Amino acid sequence: MKQTFTKFTFLGTLLFVSGLMYGQDLYILQVDGQDNNFVTVSAAFGPCIQQQDISGELVLAAPLNGCADLTNGADVSGKIAVIDRGSCDFIEKARNAQNAGAIAAIICNNQPTSSPNGGLINMGVGDGQIDDITIPSYSVTQEDCALFRTSIPVMANITPPEFGEAEPEKVLWGDQPGQGDFDGGLNGWSVVTLECNGAASEVDTWTYEEDGIAEGSLSNGFAPGPSFCNGAMAFNSDFLDNAGNGVDEAGNILMENFGTGPCPAPQFGELI
Repeated sequence: MKQTFTKFTFLGTLLFVSGLMYGQDLYILQVDGQDNNFVTVSAAFGPCIQQQDISGELVLAAPLNGCADLTNGADVSGKIAVIDRGSCDFIEKARNAQNAGAIAAIICNNQPTSSPNGGLINMGVGDGQIDDITIPSYSVTQEDCALFRTSIPVMANITPPEFGEAEPEKVLWGDQPGQGDFDGGLNGWSVVTLECNGAASEVDTWTYEEDGIAEGSLSNGFAPGPSFCNGAMAFNSDFLDNAGNGVDEAGNILMENFGTGPCPAPQFGELI
């Protein structure tokens, strides 16, 4: 995680408990010939790409919804596939683009920003297999896609967000390299579990997740931060309470399994 800790970033880390967690960030899409840059959001699946520029030619996928093997693989190979939302999940679209040799995928929303499902798409992990997705995917609004898709094929560049240095007067601790980060482990931090369901416990409430992913039955995904790629600390209340057995295969909540995990709720723990 970020090396410089302020009162704001530290609180943000502490608030990483359970719930649906994504590593999505805003990126800037620059398209040749366009006067304005476009805002895009990365998917919660695929590689860790926060600090990488992606450059290549935009090419429309065929079929345009990307829900089958792309028939224009020769045109897509080594380029950025532009795909419409709809008819299948985002992971399938990304996989078909990847199989055709694309270096990235841009998913255009098929609904206007004014509609409930319009705007930038929150492309989560869903229930599909994601370990094989090695290319990044980004969502773009319907309106922005309409501005540049008529000029396709065209060169484009996707730039990661800039995470500036914290103002020195706001830094509590961690103004030197190696201070306060979780790059590779706890690095001097310690975990103290105060109690689980009102009783003393030795179960670690905070755990280091090497890949920045915390998995539970009701909560799973990337830690919400700009540097989850090198690890993150997680207080996974969901998993601690039900050991990942909170829902069945159909997604039905199994209330009888709550409180049967290694540290039933309410849980109290410290990261010091």
